[in-house]
Amino acid sequence: MRKRLFTLFVLLLAGCLPTGSLRRVYRSPDFLIPSRKILPENALQLGTNIQPLENQPGELLWLTGFSLTLKEKDSGRPAPQLLGFSSIDFRWPEWHRDKFTTTQDHRLFGAGQGLSSFQMPPGFGIPVASNEGFILSSRVYNLDAYLPEQTVYQEVTLDFVRERGLARSYRPILLRNVAAGIGQNTFWEVPPGGMILRNKISPNLKLPGAARLHGLTAHLERHAVSAELYDATAKKSLLKLATRRGADGLLSSVESYSSTRGIVLQPGHDYEAIIRYDNPTQSPIRGVCYLTFYFYDSAFKKPER
Repeated sequence: MRKRLFTLFVLLLAGCLPTGSLRRVYRSPDFLIPSRKILPENALQLGTNIQPLENQPGELLWLTGFSLTLKEKDSGRPAPQLLGFSSIDFRWPEWHRDKFTTTQDHRLFGAGQGLSSFQMPPGFGIPVASNEGFILSSRVYNLDAYLPEQTVYQEVTLDFVRERGLARSYRPILLRNVAAGIGQNTFWEVPPGGMILRNKISPNLKLPGAARLHGLTAHLERHAVSAELYDATAKKSLLKLATRRGADGLLSSVESYSSTRGIVLQPGHDYEAIIRYDNPTQSPIRGVCYLTFYFYDSAFKKPER
């Protein structure tokens, strides 16, 4: 009897919850930035556990986008020049895969210099449970040795759509994360003058057959020119994500790709990442490329509860 009453209570409560879109804002712990250089490879890092919805019955949500801002604590002003590579990952990726009958990679979003937001195409989303956990990994660095000591924090906004109440369900997204450096590492050395790096990435995509790509982002660092997805079998470029850079090489923007129509990647084709970096200095610099692919997930099954 008690169990039936509890079930009825949960159903009544769920029926009272709002439907439609919702936006959640999360804040990282504070970072104390000392008055000295902190290179990207030595970035300060803090982790925060976050959850889509707290203290509510579990339900299916569609994660449709994110934005991230680094702010000065005292003034609240943005400080994008201090933003290091930051990410949002599944806290329990195996639990997620089992629940949704999927093969998701662990990372949902990556952000950094020039790339602080991304939105899925309309009608698409990453299926998540409202009561599963994410990890926000926040990183900051400082290339200005004369910057006064200050405290900063990251503010992350996630956009969700509730499945409950939708006339038509969203189309599920499958995540693939690829470190596109030399030897499939995230970092490598770029000599003076710059370089073009070509790296085979087909094995990292782990695609059983034809797959339609609906989104792509690239995390790059200072002096990066572009990241390109290339079909080596068909000998043609599929996508090129270009950057805008300041005189010091810092990235003010990195293009991303988000499309309802998408691009089909064919089985048996070899795909490459082509990464271009300038290096106007007299010494080697660090090259970085981390790609996040957003495919349509044909294996997804909506959980019964």
